[in-house]
Amino acid sequence: MISPFNSHGYKPLVLGVLLTLACSEDAVDSEPSEVQERPQNPETQPPEQEIPAPQDPQIQDPQPQDPEPPGCDSDPTCISTFPSRISADTTTGTREWDSYECAPETNESGPELVYRVVIQEPGFFSAQLSGEPEGVDVDVHLLLERNPASCMDRGNFRAGSWLEAGEYWLVADTWVNDEGVEFAGTFDLDVNVTTSQTFTTHGINEELANDALRAFSLAWQRDETRRFEYTLTDFSMHSSQKRQWVFDLNSGELLFNLHTAHGEGSIEGEDLGMASKFSNVLGSHQSSLGLMRTDETYVGDYGYSVLLDGLEAGFNDRVREREIVVHPWFGNAQDIIERDGWVTPSWGCATLEESISDQVIDTISFGTLMFFWYPDPTWRSESEYLN
Repeated sequence: MISPFNSHGYKPLVLGVLLTLACSEDAVDSEPSEVQERPQNPETQPPEQEIPAPQDPQIQDPQPQDPEPPGCDSDPTCISTFPSRISADTTTGTREWDSYECAPETNESGPELVYRVVIQEPGFFSAQLSGEPEGVDVDVHLLLERNPASCMDRGNFRAGSWLEAGEYWLVADTWVNDEGVEFAGTFDLDVNVTTSQTFTTHGINEELANDALRAFSLAWQRDETRRFEYTLTDFSMHSSQKRQWVFDLNSGELLFNLHTAHGEGSIEGEDLGMASKFSNVLGSHQSSLGLMRTDETYVGDYGYSVLLDGLEAGFNDRVREREIVVHPWFGNAQDIIERDGWVTPSWGCATLEESISDQVIDTISFGTLMFFWYPDPTWRSESEYLN
């Protein structure tokens, strides 16, 4: 896969993200007038068990176990701990490979550094380059085998894929231009493996964690994002709870844990903090479920906001038409939540607390994924990202 964030002339891919807003369809910002881009419980110990005295001195054969992938031992070119950072220089590398199957026309004939990657637990593997000084252009390639014909993904800055437990190869290779100039030099390479436990350790329920990981992995495979920031929203939780999380999958960090609104049309009972109905229908004032992508920022009726694109046909692909965006909202303020017992419902938009809204939007805008979840049987059985 050729990364859309390409220093070799490819057009950057613009994506979109979603947070809970209080704007919506008929009520919100009409057309964004002026687009403004901004730079980018206490632990308990298990009870001790009594170990019975051995009744027979004979040594019993151990039970057979599934073999585990070999570790790295002290091999400096092997990676088995995540997250990790590699700082290196391609001028010290070899010249074994000139191109890769996932981008055969890209000239990578400069020196490369090859790393063995050992994955102990299935998850989404991410690799991200940074720290290249002026005059250096290194690309990253993920291989199934130690062979450029087995290239799974590549990028000028980022590469990733869902990986089962096993052994893989990661290559930092030097790009060469049409005049034969090599752009070898120093770089930093951050790698990580995201598993469902990455999410559940922050209080996210296991079903959501598994669904979110599956959806992101497929979207990455489809080249629908080249960003590792990922926002999860659990609409099965009460809006008085912080039910939205923004992660950096490459560092493994939780960047934000937030309150967010749901659409007033999503409320069925007397508790305005609970949502249970969702739709893709214009004028419904309901929230939509599924995977969405952020797009550009703009300043509208509610202030600095970000547009969204729905990626799931029939579930959220009309969010642009409905003017469902992510924007700041007075109803997200802590004193309002404490007074009313919930976040003031929106007309379907994802909303943010005004005091941190700009910071969150700068983090998630321009192509990150947002995943809005509820245990709705129809959506979960029909979503192409979950099946």
